[in-house]
Amino acid sequence: AAWAAVENSLQRIDSNRAMHSALAPILTQKLPAPKPLVKTPIFPFGCNESQMKAVENALSSTISVIQGPPGTGKSQTITNIIAECLSDGKKVLFVSEKLAALNVVYDKLKQSGLSEFCLQLHSHKANKKDIISDICHTLRTGKSVVSSKADTEIAIKEKAQHQLDSYAIELHKQRPVIETSLYQLYEDYAAFRSVPDVEYPIPQLSTKGEAYLTEAASLLEQYVDYIPSVGYDYRKNPWYGYINQDASYQSKSEVKRNLSSAVQFLQELIPVQQEISEKYKTQCENIEDGRTWAAFFSFAATSKLITPLLLDRENFNTVNSILQELQVQSSEILTARSVLNEMFDDDIYKLNGADYHKKLTRQFNGVFSRLFNAEYKKLITELQLCKKDGKKLSYGDAVTATEKLSFYQQKSIKYAETETPIKTYLGAAYQGVDTEWDYVIEQMSILEAVLSHNISFGSLQSFNDFSLECHTFAD
Repeated sequence: AAWAAVENSLQRIDSNRAMHSALAPILTQKLPAPKPLVKTPIFPFGCNESQMKAVENALSSTISVIQGPPGTGKSQTITNIIAECLSDGKKVLFVSEKLAALNVVYDKLKQSGLSEFCLQLHSHKANKKDIISDICHTLRTGKSVVSSKADTEIAIKEKAQHQLDSYAIELHKQRPVIETSLYQLYEDYAAFRSVPDVEYPIPQLSTKGEAYLTEAASLLEQYVDYIPSVGYDYRKNPWYGYINQDASYQSKSEVKRNLSSAVQFLQELIPVQQEISEKYKTQCENIEDGRTWAAFFSFAATSKLITPLLLDRENFNTVNSILQELQVQSSEILTARSVLNEMFDDDIYKLNGADYHKKLTRQFNGVFSRLFNAEYKKLITELQLCKKDGKKLSYGDAVTATEKLSFYQQKSIKYAETETPIKTYLGAAYQGVDTEWDYVIEQMSILEAVLSHNISFGSLQSFNDFSLECHTFAD
């Protein structure tokens, strides 16, 4: 009807027959037949579940009513319907009692690049010339190419759809052997959500059938009957972990011999544990504690680095962090010192490298500033006297040497400042820059493993030197 009204209007424009002659071939073209409705809506403007149902009903029904209070997304739903019809080659007449509703939908279509498909006939200010220009502009608009991003987005959505479909299929598929779906298993599991977890790995679970589950349930019921004698926490039972089911005479005799050896060992171990606990105010209550203390005393008796102060976890963390920093600084200092030692003797370290380097690069950086200058000659002479070969030193070599010397001295000062807080925490193995770092790192790693047991060292932390005491227990 809209197209017919436009064509009738064109026929009545006598004053602009030239324009009518130009537009007539275009407007009289036969429009292509509308495509069948797509089965899956695209929802270009997004929607929630209720809006999705409204769009689908509108596309599949002859008459559809969308009702809702303000702010519930009716305009967005209408915009989706219009976009769906446009994508299917259909024409849509959208009317409204209020102009604001028309503008809202038009603005949404315009923001999405669909304004070329819109012909506005709602304003009383509209005239025939504007309508004709709008139609002409739309019909002459070239074809646009869909961005490659669209294919990527479609592929992502299709992949997500396939994953969701596969998930639903796997969730409700009957599992072999047990003849139950995962959905049913999740439902049964949720029923015991408030029951404490009991983790027990079942070997080759995929081969276990309903008979196995029935037998397991029966055995668990028997276990409940044995709880009064075994104990609720079976791990605390003296026989926990013993799995030998051989009841022969030979097996019983071997168990008795092993138990006798264990008793004898415990009789020797218990006094030592008591002595450790009483003498050092520490905790040594079981075999695991005994093993931990044996490892510690054996380590501390031979260590040339560990001191009692490092037994405090906070002190250890601080010292360990600073040692790692000092190791890096030591490597830089030793490298610079090695370069200097190749050319100079120890007297070079008595000079102020930063001061000399500053004078060479600022005061004497020009040829004429060095020519016949007594101060420059004195500076070069002092550097030359420190050379091992005694050969003449060029300006470039002097600059390089003083730069290395300045770097070495600055790093040495920084190293001394860094090591000051922790020197009292370390034993004789720490030798400053010349420390054997592999040994230090190894000792700190061993102590860290000991500290990870969270044992209390009691009065051991206040000892001045525990190496002699440790020898007694280490032996």
